[in-house]
Amino acid sequence: MAQVAVRPAAPPVVKVVVIGLALLAVLNIVRAVVQVPYNLSHTSYGDAARILYVGLNAITVLFSLFVLLLAWFLWQGRQWAWITCMPLLGLAALWGGIMLLPPLVDGKFPGAGLTVLAVAVGMLLALTAPASARRFFTRR
Repeated sequence: MAQVAVRPAAPPVVKVVVIGLALLAVLNIVRAVVQVPYNLSHTSYGDAARILYVGLNAITVLFSLFVLLLAWFLWQGRQWAWITCMPLLGLAALWGGIMLLPPLVDGKFPGAGLTVLAVAVGMLLALTAPASARRFFTRR
């Protein structure tokens, strides 16, 4: 009988990151589905602004679908997904850092920027720091 190679299970730290990525992607899709019709029905946007608003949110939804797909392939231990996650999380951390600036200039607490920055850096460290995560993605 032919033996089927058994794929090792994802380490717990990878599972936490995958669940976090999937949850963020789903929440962003739900946000777009709920917020876009609400905003369009309660504001007086011009036609060009409506098209731009819907188009930008459509790009956000497509990116969230890509993140869901990426989370699935991370769960499967695909090295390309792991490598793709690194710059995406780095860009998210950069965006969180940029989001820190306006509230700090106004003397307010930068809650949103701090959250984005902390989550992105935490996920990046969780995918790179533990040896179990690195072994899971670099196994041959």
